[in-house]
Amino acid sequence: MADRQRGAAASSGSGRRSVVDPAIRDALLALIAAGLSLVSLAGKISQVPSDDQVVPFLEADGLGLGLVLLGTLPLAWRRQAPLPVLAVTAISTLLVESLGYPPPPLPFAMLAALFTVAEVGSFRVSAAATGAVVAGLAVAALAGSGTFTDDKLLAYMLSVVGTWIAGYWLQLSRGRAAQLEQIADLERQALAARTRLAVEQERERIARELHDLVSS
Repeated sequence: MADRQRGAAASSGSGRRSVVDPAIRDALLALIAAGLSLVSLAGKISQVPSDDQVVPFLEADGLGLGLVLLGTLPLAWRRQAPLPVLAVTAISTLLVESLGYPPPPLPFAMLAALFTVAEVGSFRVSAAATGAVVAGLAVAALAGSGTFTDDKLLAYMLSVVGTWIAGYWLQLSRGRAAQLEQIADLERQALAARTRLAVEQERERIARELHDLVSS
């Protein structure tokens, strides 16, 4: 009884940790992404468009700060609402780029949100979301204020596609692991059933032998 109680308490504790820990990790991820983006926003580093003319980024202001926070802090809810979080982070990231504010080297928040969609969503949903992000990057590159160089656009595109592949591969790996675990459980149950049957048959054989011995 005591062992069962300790096992139940351990299971309950692990359940609580599985609920709390992901939320803490997501909040830390959101804060880290916000910090990196704010550092880039405050850096005011000049950009070099494709025509080699140095053009300064816009200076940080209230709009830029709001877009950065809107595009990063929602990561704290990426597991609860993967698609809405991806939409918010992607739109905010593209606006920062298009308006000419200093962006981070890579759109960390948008990539984290896309990874979550690829990790938990169906292939069709995650592929459509990835296509929408790629299309948004292309539109921002064509209609933006010059923050997108060819090299930068290529790096963004590759990072988006690579993130989707990594997230979906993780989903497939977990699915295979769950299948193998289910098969192992079924095999253990079948072995236990065969063992019980063998024990019962042996008991019946011994009972018959005892009965025959007593009768004789």
